[in-house]
Amino acid sequence: MDKRPNILLFYVDQQRFDTLGMHGHPTCKTPALDRLADGGVDFTRAYSCCGLCSPARASLMTGLYPHNHGLLTNTHDWQTRRSFEPTSPTFAHLLTGAGYHTSYVGKVHLRTPRDTPLPYGFKEWHRPYQQYLKERGLKPGEVIGPKYEPPNSLCPWPFAATYSGSFESFNEYW
Repeated sequence: MDKRPNILLFYVDQQRFDTLGMHGHPTCKTPALDRLADGGVDFTRAYSCCGLCSPARASLMTGLYPHNHGLLTNTHDWQTRRSFEPTSPTFAHLLTGAGYHTSYVGKVHLRTPRDTPLPYGFKEWHRPYQQYLKERGLKPGEVIGPKYEPPNSLCPWPFAATYSGSFESFNEYW
């Protein structure tokens, strides 16, 4: 029987530490994440080396700072159109080489809008949101319900998912 541990690396965009139930937030309830953390490792003092999605993801994949792996802006930045081409193995390459089955779930955001995680060492890619849209005959960005306005204490601006098109600013000033 294989005695190696199962590894699930779970990371998200723009997730503040204190917005999880397991870390004591009084309003946000995260029972599934709480159970996951109870049975594993919860990195309570982990920090992103970059405040932008693409460079931060590339750093997670390689263990390198953005100035070392070369991706300094978001990949869909209209001014640079950069993509991440790793020159050293990613953690997925290393895990696959050690006999692990590697899968990626969700958006990649390292190359182009239609990029895939397969060049980075993953053997499978699951996109549940795209499947959800397809099953319902919806297009990405299409809003089908009433606009949700969260309380100002949770989100100081209108909820981005209620808008079609880009909401995130891609002008890099840092």
